Amino acid sequence: LTDHVQGRVTGTWLGREAPKLKAVYERVHARLPDEPGRRRPLGAWAQPLADMLAAVYGGRDLRRHRPGDDALLRSLAAIREVLLAMRGLDEAWSRTLPLTADEAIGVVLDQLADQTLPNEPGPDAVEIVGFLELPLDDAPVAVVAGVNEGFIPSSVTADPLLPDSLRRTLGLTDNRRRLARDVYAVTLVLHTRPDTVFIAGRRNAAGDPLTPSRVLLRGEPGEVARRLKDFYDESPTPSAPPLLEPGGDPAGGLVITPPRVYGPPPDRLSVTAFRDYLACPYRFYLKHVLKLEPLDDRAVEMGPRQFGTVAHRVLHALGRSDVTMSADPAPIAAFLHDCLEAEVRATFGKRPTAAVVLQAGQLHERLDALARWQAEAARGGWRVMPDHLEQMREAVIEVDGAPFTLRGQIDRIDEHPDLGHRVIDYKTSDAGDEPAAAHRGKDGRWLDLQLPLYDTLARHAGIEGAIELGYVLLPRDLGRVGFAAAGWDASFVAEANAEAERIIRAIRAGAFWPPSPPPRFDDGLGGLCYDKAMDRQAVRRGTEGAGDE
Repeated sequence: LTDHVQGRVTGTWLGREAPKLKAVYERVHARLPDEPGRRRPLGAWAQPLADMLAAVYGGRDLRRHRPGDDALLRSLAAIREVLLAMRGLDEAWSRTLPLTADEAIGVVLDQLADQTLPNEPGPDAVEIVGFLELPLDDAPVAVVAGVNEGFIPSSVTADPLLPDSLRRTLGLTDNRRRLARDVYAVTLVLHTRPDTVFIAGRRNAAGDPLTPSRVLLRGEPGEVARRLKDFYDESPTPSAPPLLEPGGDPAGGLVITPPRVYGPPPDRLSVTAFRDYLACPYRFYLKHVLKLEPLDDRAVEMGPRQFGTVAHRVLHALGRSDVTMSADPAPIAAFLHDCLEAEVRATFGKRPTAAVVLQAGQLHERLDALARWQAEAARGGWRVMPDHLEQMREAVIEVDGAPFTLRGQIDRIDEHPDLGHRVIDYKTSDAGDEPAAAHRGKDGRWLDLQLPLYDTLARHAGIEGAIELGYVLLPRDLGRVGFAAAGWDASFVAEANAEAERIIRAIRAGAFWPPSPPPRFDDGLGGLCYDKAMDRQAVRRGTEGAGDE
C-alpha cells in the first residue's frame, strides 16, 4: 500500500508482491456472498454475512476457556447480535437505502466500533469502569481519576441546534441535570465506600492548567476552601520516577530498551546513515543494528519517500536521454512529462487515487521548472555523465588501521570542459534546504555528512580534478528549482571526513546511548523511544555522563 497507494480492491495488483496478493484476494473473494455488488435492503444482508462467517469459522473447534478462542467467540457473538438486529429491521425502512455487500459490512463494523472485549479478569487485575457505572460496582475500594471540570460533569456550552436552555424547556438532559446526576453518584459512592480516592489533575500533558470539578466544590464553605487550598498548593511534592538509563531498576519507572550489540560491529555503512547517528545514536542502533523498520497500512497518498522515488526514476530516465543536451526547455519538459505519466501508471495503476493525481500534477510543475534549468546548464557547457547515474559506489577507508566501507548511490555527476565536475544529489522536499543548512547547524554541530562523503566516493570512482558538490532542488517554491552549490573548500570536506571517522569509532565501541530529543517528524520509532512520555527529557538529564563516555 505504501509503494502503490491502491485505493480500490479490484483484483489487479502491482509490484513484486502481486502474485501473493492475487492469491489472497481470490480466496477472500470466494468467501463473499453471491452477487456482492448487487444492492439489497440492509436486513437482507444479515443471513448472507452470517453464512460467510460460518464458512470461515464453522469447521473450527472453538472452546470458551482455551487461550485465543475466548476472544474469537466473544467477537463472533457480538457480530451475531448486530446481524440479528439488522435482520429485525422494519422491511419498509430498510428498503429506503439498498446497499452492496461491502457497504453492509461497513454498517456492521460501524456498530461494533465502540464495543470493547475486555480480557478475562485475573486475580491481580484492576477493573476499569466508567464513572457513571461506579455506583453499581461492588468493588470495596475505588480510585476515580480525571475529576476535572469538563469531564465530571461534562458540559455542552455551544450546541447550534439544541442549546442548554432549549434542552431544559424540552425536558432533555441539560447541564444542570448532568451536575445533579454526578453529585448524586459521588455522594452514593462516598456513603458506600468512604475510602474512595478522587484524583484531579493540575495540568494537562501540554502544561496548561486544569480546574477541579464543581462536584468537589460542594459542601461546607470551610471544607471547600480547604480543598481549593490543597489543589492549588505549589509546594514541592514527590514526582514520578523518570525514564531510567539502561541497567536501572525496572520497578522505579519506565525503561527504554537498552542497546545491546551481539556479534561484530558493522564494517560498512551508507553515507546517508551517518545523518541518523548524528540525529540520535539510539535511533541509529534501532535502524541500522537491529534493522527495525516501521510498517503501516495508512497510506492515502505518496509519502515523502515515495514522492522522491518517483521523481528520481523520472530524472534517471532524463539523464540517460540525449535530450539533456538540448538548449531548448520545451523538448526536455515534454520528455519529463511523458516519463512521469508512464511512471505514475506503472507504479499506481491506470486509475490512481485523487491524491496521487494531485501530487503528480505538483511534480509536473516542478519538472517544468527543472527543464528550464537543464536547458540553461546545457547552454553553459555542462553534460551529464551517463556512466555515473545512480550507480552504487563504494570506498574503503582506514580508521585506526582497520578498514571500513562507505557505500552510496550518487544521483548524478555532470562534467564541464573547463570547470571540472558537479556531484549532484536530487532533493524533492517541499522546503528545499540548501547544502550548507542541511549539513551543519548554526551552532556548528554536524547534521549530515552526505555530500562531503560523496566527494570521497566520486574520487574512488575515478573522478579527478575540481569537484563541486551540491543539490538539484525541486521544492514547492518553483523559483528555487535548480542547482544549489555547497561552496565548500577542501578543508570543510576534510572536517566532514574526520567527523565520519569519529562516528565509526563510536559505532565500533557500541556508543548508542543516550537517546536524543524526538525528531520533528514521525519515524515510526516513537513508541520504543517513549517520545510522548511526560518525563521524556529526564532520560537525557540523567544519562548525559554515559553519552560522554
